[in-house]
Order: sequence, then structure tokens, then C-alpha cells
Amino acid sequence: MTVDLTIEELSALHALADVPGIGAQRMRTLLKKFTSAQAVLSATKAELMDLGAIGEELASTIQRSPVTAEHTEKARRVKAKDITVLHFLNYNYPVRLKEIPDPPVLLYLAGEVTEDDEQAIAVVGTRASSGYGHRITGELTGELVRNGFTIVSGLARGIDTQAHQSALEAGGRTIAVLGSGIDNIYPHENTGLAREIAQRGGVCTEYFLGTP
Repeated sequence: MTVDLTIEELSALHALADVPGIGAQRMRTLLKKFTSAQAVLSATKAELMDLGAIGEELASTIQRSPVTAEHTEKARRVKAKDITVLHFLNYNYPVRLKEIPDPPVLLYLAGEVTEDDEQAIAVVGTRASSGYGHRITGELTGELVRNGFTIVSGLARGIDTQAHQSALEAGGRTIAVLGSGIDNIYPHENTGLAREIAQRGGVCTEYFLGTP
């Protein structure tokens, strides 16, 4: 599958995700078989049921689930914000993320994830951090960056923020993984930091735009 999803395919992915009874695991199963969400939505009932994981009732539901104007509008919103959508079948989807039991089907990304980021380490910690905690985080993160590691954290207050800032100050790469939509940075005071991270790494999330 190509890196840059078309509006049509992204709309179909959103439509498929909205089908009752379709979770991430079933979506991955369907997409591996049919290679695209458009092909899934246009498949016959027999083709869908041939997978084994899809019963007759769910196959009928999928066939009655067209791409709506709302799904297309969601896709256009993503495109308008110049966000890269990484599909788990993309060659540039993070390799190590595919190794977990339940990888996200889609990742919304500002910035980029490169092969250099395969050597990465997560640095996370308390939001109510001490001065000592900040200092040690800075020292450890700086040393990791100088040894070629990309720093991954969650952009939260406290240790997460220090980890990102220290990685940037050391001239390294860092990736922020959000628990919200990519246009809804939290905490809000880290909006500027998120922009800087996107220029020297990536800000990513599995949640759609506007998710709190």
C-alpha cells in the first residue's frame, strides 16, 4: 500500500471503522485479506464470510455501510492539515509497533518517522517531578541521544516534557505519542514544543482530529 492514502481510501477506512462489530483486530484481518478498505466495502457477502472471522450478520452489516459525506469530510480535514496517515500495511509504519498484540490500524503523524527511529527508547515519568528528577532526566536523555537513540515520550507535563526538551537540546530526534487528536495538544502550554518536535521527529496519535 502506498504511503499517501487517497481521500477515497481514507474515507473508506473511516467508514469501515464505524461499522458496529468491527474493532482493530477485525479491521487488520480484513485489510490484510483485501489490501484496501474500499475493496472490503465492495466485497460480496461470500468473500467476507470466507475469512472465517466474519459471520453472516456482520458481513451483511458491512455491505450496508457506505462511505458517507461525513466520512469524506473527515478525510478532507486530515488532508487539509498536511497530516501523514500511516496505515499498518504501509512500509513506513513503525516496524517495532507492529510487534505488539494490538497495533493501531492508523496513525496520524505530524513530522516523520524514519529508519533512524528504529533505535528508540521511551522516557516517561511523573507529571509532578522534582528538580532532581528533571536534572537526571536531562542527563540520561542527553546521553541516550548522543549514543544514537530517538527519545519517545508522551508530551505530558513534568518528566515527559523534560525528556523531549533535552533530546532537542542535545541535537537528537524525539517522538511524542499523544492520547488526544493531533490538533488538540495537551497540555496546551506544550503546543510550541509539539511544533518543534514535528520539525525534528514526529508527533503521532491513533486518535482522530479533535479528540480530547
